Amino acid sequence: MCTPPEVACNNRCTNLMTSSQHCGACNTPVPPNSTCVSGNIQCNGTLELCDGVCTNTQTSLLHCGSCNSPVPPNSTCVSGEAQCNATRYKNCDNPGGTVVQCSDTNTDISNCGTCDNNLNANPNTANDGAECINGVGQCKTGRTNCAASGTFNCVNLQTDLNNCGACSSNNQNATSCSGGVYVCNTGYNTCGGNTCNYNLLNATNSTPGGQKFCGQCGSAYVLPSGAACVNGSVQCPGTFQQCPGSAACVDLQTNKTHCGACFRAPFSQTYCLAGSPSDVCPVTHTVCPSTTLLIADNIPSTLDGYYTSNTCLNLTSVATCGFKDGNQNCNVENCSQKYPGAARLPACCQSQTSSRYECADLNNSPRHCGSCANDCQADPNAVARFCVNGQCSITP
Repeated sequence: MCTPPEVACNNRCTNLMTSSQHCGACNTPVPPNSTCVSGNIQCNGTLELCDGVCTNTQTSLLHCGSCNSPVPPNSTCVSGEAQCNATRYKNCDNPGGTVVQCSDTNTDISNCGTCDNNLNANPNTANDGAECINGVGQCKTGRTNCAASGTFNCVNLQTDLNNCGACSSNNQNATSCSGGVYVCNTGYNTCGGNTCNYNLLNATNSTPGGQKFCGQCGSAYVLPSGAACVNGSVQCPGTFQQCPGSAACVDLQTNKTHCGACFRAPFSQTYCLAGSPSDVCPVTHTVCPSTTLLIADNIPSTLDGYYTSNTCLNLTSVATCGFKDGNQNCNVENCSQKYPGAARLPACCQSQTSSRYECADLNNSPRHCGSCANDCQADPNAVARFCVNGQCSITP
């Protein structure tokens, strides 16, 4: 029999109040760095009993500051508080407070390089477009940054409607972007560019002064002067007709090549009169000559206006042979024939060197740059002497 306060443990009388092997109860040993006091485990010094183990809560990763207070990944326990490791890891979620998470500023797209540098701030970037490499933001492969310096808008130029083929592209009249090229609304086309400017159903163009195509793109489909485009088909006025392969409306009553019908067989008579060959041009008619139009910047070009040379015309219906006036100056329509293409902006301007009018490309003519008479070369001491996209420039 054991004498109280001892009890029998494993056939031995044991004091449960002080036994290191039977502390408070049989077979209850105290852990390392502790003793049994009044039947309770008591850790030595400043150690605390956490999950049955005497633990230094000033340095423990699992019990930092108190039991069951683990530090977050990429941190250590210093003086009972979590502290992020190295300089790349920062307490971005609670600066100056308790560390909840150590953000890796080398890779974290929400804290790239420094806290709160969020590459996800732009909704396009948030679509898995950006990444943080060694603390520097960049767009992932296949994405392009279309934002201002220091910010991110990582987009796919192959599919992004607002940035199709290039940043900040014009998506007017477009339904989608495929392969970096706009897919246009019904009737619209890019005509080799990357903006759906061209309405091929009614031959309108969103670019002021740009060429107008009917039905299809290309120089062969430029809408002839005086004609209408209806559902993609050219409708010439009066007795005029557009013959296959021709970009102009021709008058079957007067045109020698198409006299009475398109591509009539050659004939020996001088004129085509009322759709039939004739050697006589009546006194009530006039003969339109082949005329050299004035071209801005002294670039010569022979152009016959609306009618070919030696055309016999009724003066009661046509008095100027298709030019601006009886002096055979230019007009906007025949200047458009001189300067075809979407990049051109044709105009008929007062000549700088004579009293006549001349054809000018307002996008490229130095003497009529952006508008008639805006002469980049008027001042001989001027630095900008070229015209580029309607603006005077020091380089061509």
